[in-house]
Amino acid sequence: MPEESKGNSEWRLGDFLNAVTAEVDRAQDALSLKSFARGMSMSLQGLSLDLAVQVRVDDRGQPLFRSAEPGEPCATILKLQLREAPENQLEDARKRLDDGGLGLPLAALPEITPQQIATLQGLSTFTVDDLRRLCRTPASLAEVNRSTGIPELLLRRWLGLPYLLRIVPPAGRPGQTAAIEGGNLGGRTGGESIFFGQEAATVLAWEETRILVEIPAGTSTEPVYAWIDGARSNVLSWAPGTPGCR
Repeated sequence: MPEESKGNSEWRLGDFLNAVTAEVDRAQDALSLKSFARGMSMSLQGLSLDLAVQVRVDDRGQPLFRSAEPGEPCATILKLQLREAPENQLEDARKRLDDGGLGLPLAALPEITPQQIATLQGLSTFTVDDLRRLCRTPASLAEVNRSTGIPELLLRRWLGLPYLLRIVPPAGRPGQTAAIEGGNLGGRTGGESIFFGQEAATVLAWEETRILVEIPAGTSTEPVYAWIDGARSNVLSWAPGTPGCR
């Protein structure tokens, strides 16, 4: 839990940015309404913040920030500039944002709990499409997982993104056969790949929930992951050199 000093709580940068961007979203909504009412176009193009902060690193090596009190000596200034990113700068997107899901409430997601809905709404996320926007890249999806505590595999299942559950056996030698189990893997169309580190595996069979591959040569202790329809899956651990086959 964050420590407090003089009533001033410590915060993580990611949590602070989530709160700021939620406020920016509300400001954009207000400007949109004013634009409609006045028949003119107004939008918020960016936000610049200069913050005097105290910084420490906790026992897990994570930096924690605390806003400096008025008059408190402080040599650390945190400068933040938020700007809208053009679409062509966003990578690893799986689907167009207008391909279904528009307007559906979060409650439409299977097995979502009221607590999970409330947590996502705290990130200014109110519809399925909002969630898709929030999880455009593997990095942003991982941040949503960290911020909300919602498992990454569950987020991927909700959004139709590929996910891997396990590899059987969890270790092996080049040339052996391994089965990779998961979901949203689709049917094979020729553009999908399974990687052991940097090495692409030979695919022997491909189904919606199971892929059979031949372990490639040159693999080392690196993660196993899939590229499907332009989207990267989560990763699984892999330990080469240990006998085992299926």
